[in-house]
Amino acid sequence: MTLIPERDLRRATIPIFFDMMQCEFYSPKYYIPGYDNHRTNTVYGSIRGNFNEFEHEMITQLDALIEGGRGDEEYKNLFYEIMSQHCESHATMKEQGMRFVTVVTHLMEYLLEYRSIVQEENKENRMSCTVNLLEFYNEINRKEMYIRYLNKLCDLHLECQNYTEAAFALQLHTKLLKWSNDPLPQLLRNEKYPKCETHRSLKVQLYDDIINYFDKGKMWEASLSLCKELIHLHDSETYDYNALAELLQKQANVYDNIMKQMRPEPEYFRVGFYGKGFPAFVQNKVFVYRGKEYERLDEFSGRMQNVFPKAQLMTKLTPPGDEIMKSTNQYLQINKVDPLMELKPEFANRTIHHQILKYYKVNEVQRFSFSRPFRKKESDSENEFANLWVERTVLTTHQPFPGILRWFPVKLSDTFEITPLENAVETMELTNAKLKEANVAHKMDAHLSVNHLGMLLNGVVDAAVMGGIANYEKAFFSEDFAAANTSEKDQANLQKLKNLIAEQIPLLEVGIRIHKLKVHETLKPFHDRLEECFSRMKSAVETKYGIKSPEPEVISIPSVRRIQTLPAESSHSTKSLPDLKNVGIEPNATPNGTKNSTANRVQSVFVKPLAANASKTLKKSRETLTLRRTSTSSTTASQESVATTHQTVWYDGKPDPGQPIIELKEQLISQRPRRSECEKRLSRPMSGVFRSSTPPTTPGGASSQSLNSLDEDIPPPLPQKQNVVEASNSSPEIAAAASASAAVISTLPRRTSSNTNALTRAKSKPLPPLPVKDKTPPAVPKKPNRLQSDNKPAN
Repeated sequence: MTLIPERDLRRATIPIFFDMMQCEFYSPKYYIPGYDNHRTNTVYGSIRGNFNEFEHEMITQLDALIEGGRGDEEYKNLFYEIMSQHCESHATMKEQGMRFVTVVTHLMEYLLEYRSIVQEENKENRMSCTVNLLEFYNEINRKEMYIRYLNKLCDLHLECQNYTEAAFALQLHTKLLKWSNDPLPQLLRNEKYPKCETHRSLKVQLYDDIINYFDKGKMWEASLSLCKELIHLHDSETYDYNALAELLQKQANVYDNIMKQMRPEPEYFRVGFYGKGFPAFVQNKVFVYRGKEYERLDEFSGRMQNVFPKAQLMTKLTPPGDEIMKSTNQYLQINKVDPLMELKPEFANRTIHHQILKYYKVNEVQRFSFSRPFRKKESDSENEFANLWVERTVLTTHQPFPGILRWFPVKLSDTFEITPLENAVETMELTNAKLKEANVAHKMDAHLSVNHLGMLLNGVVDAAVMGGIANYEKAFFSEDFAAANTSEKDQANLQKLKNLIAEQIPLLEVGIRIHKLKVHETLKPFHDRLEECFSRMKSAVETKYGIKSPEPEVISIPSVRRIQTLPAESSHSTKSLPDLKNVGIEPNATPNGTKNSTANRVQSVFVKPLAANASKTLKKSRETLTLRRTSTSSTTASQESVATTHQTVWYDGKPDPGQPIIELKEQLISQRPRRSECEKRLSRPMSGVFRSSTPPTTPGGASSQSLNSLDEDIPPPLPQKQNVVEASNSSPEIAAAASASAAVISTLPRRTSSNTNALTRAKSKPLPPLPVKDKTPPAVPKKPNRLQSDNKPAN
């Protein structure tokens, strides 16, 4: 009744809630039949002293009624005003009463926001309101309402294909469950799993779904801890070895995916919502968003502007003033932020595979930073590094990424300035860290592409744009700078910068050696340029700053072998490959001098020569495809030719112990450019041409003139047609048709010599006779009567 939109009615009925609170507060704690409970409670003070049942029912009904469309902002304000007056005037219930009023007011605020957003198409705002409600219910310990909104949040994420966030939402439900066979209370039940009756059964079911969601979201590291818990459960408590076998296979796939699967690294963005035109839950707040796969700053900015089409995009990173903060408009401030990786303690002082570290660079992060360069005075045109100051801002979010949302509010922001010298030290540290990481990555994985390493080396040894370390020397290693910066901190940074420059030389040397071993022949000039620039840089740096030795984990170079593709040995030859070179025959050449293209093909890792029986079978199949009908002598000649020029290999996963293992890594490069579609169409034979004028050749290069038996395939000649004169003597109609056809044939374009046979067949085809009008068709024979034929006696 109080939710009816009548102000006077609300003022008259809202005080009833306070009376209900008093009634439960002073009700007896223990009810004993046959005694004066009121007198007993007064004497011994055994009253209930709370109104928990009323509060529980009030919250449950408000959640259902406001979501259904009842209530408004006026009711929330009126409820707080009237109930606060009654609770403050009551000495005993004042503290509990004011807490209840505050809780219910906040609940109505969240519910009204949720109701206004739930009908919109923007699911991100619905997720934000849902998280606000589930966090509120978690604070007041309403588990059934908390689980209800957790399921709503999970469903929203699944609709948007946010499988990682859906898994983290379900994981919050598992934290309320135990690994026991205790009966599941009604408050902890999940509507999606009605058959689960115990804590353990529901938790196992939730874990299975969470692991599947993490697998779809490519967050395999997050599922490892869940797999280990289930493995321990089935191995030590339930002894369910069938489930244990499946889990171990899942865990093996998880480790395999971590090391072999490619995952895009998401980018993070800072978004400031300034102005009172935004919804209350984002108004004048700053958030950090986790971008989608392959989403960059321009795409993310466009997506946010589609969500808030009335918002204006701010072009500067300076903090907004009061005019913008108090404005009724909408202003968006968006920029990219870099996650600050927090290395695990167990990874310290160890060489970790780069594929493992890539995950922790952009995941399980909570701190982010972005920089804004500025200048305190007029810049020097010759060297800008001496006056390049940086304003660094470090943001700390409410929760780490990834989590139950793809965005979290910023709870802490720290801004400080970095001097030009400190900026130079940071830049050198970052460059050396990238070089070290690239060298270690190639050490761990010999099959890694060398393109990224080449670009990184070129940017350091041949810094044509920024000038390289020469600018640092002019800016910070001069006598004027040393005289103006005499503090211990500046002197320490100067010495640190010199050491970093010297430490960069061995890192570059190792990188260039790796690049030399793995670079392709077509990029040899590029590598020669790198070596030339590095030689000059090395001599200059070692002369000024001394010689430094690299760290132990980057000293060793991966074993990179260049192994050419070798053809299989022929059954007719007993000489090895070097012997063939000595006699002047190329290993990949046929007896006719043409190179065998099969030998140049990139083969699998393990190559085994062809067995004798299989070789004979393949020879026969190739002869069948090449020659249709051959005589005995021509078949023998073609077999020898095919056996000499064509070798076939079997590909097997297990190498033959008796044969050497050949590892093939050369890239397949086309020897000629591909033909266009127009050239392909022009090269096709014309319609009606069934045989080429040039004789076919065998695979070994021998002409088909030796295959005399192919002449047997020529079809017999067609019957000769009647002469035009003879046709004219038969009838006037036939003569007219014959003369007309002769005129049409004479106007046809002449064919080439290759199409002579087809034209001869077309001319020798007789003309069909014309129908005669005078003659009547013969009479159709009568159909015999089936009944008479059936009744006729058999002979």
